[in-house]
Amino acid sequence: MTWHKEARREATITEARKHLLELPDELSGAEEPMVVTKRGKPVLALMPWEFYDSIRETLEIMADDDLLAALKESIRNAGKGRTYSTAELRKELAL
Repeated sequence: MTWHKEARREATITEARKHLLELPDELSGAEEPMVVTKRGKPVLALMPWEFYDSIRETLEIMADDDLLAALKESIRNAGKGRTYSTAELRKELAL
């Protein structure tokens, strides 16, 4: 496995196969996927499960128009200082 100047991890499919058991440790905490190539062309992206899961969740939010609108509204409200303390929120939700 190699580091390229672009700070992108890359391995051929043969290298990835040889080091399959080492890849979880190699990619632990990685913020970018490892590119796996075959005949010089990218064919796979390997990443820690947590990174994949966060991408999947983000895509789910972006695909839900109502949820995305609520998120944007929340961000606008926070930017304008319209926030609640934990105590206020607990009271409002009767927790």
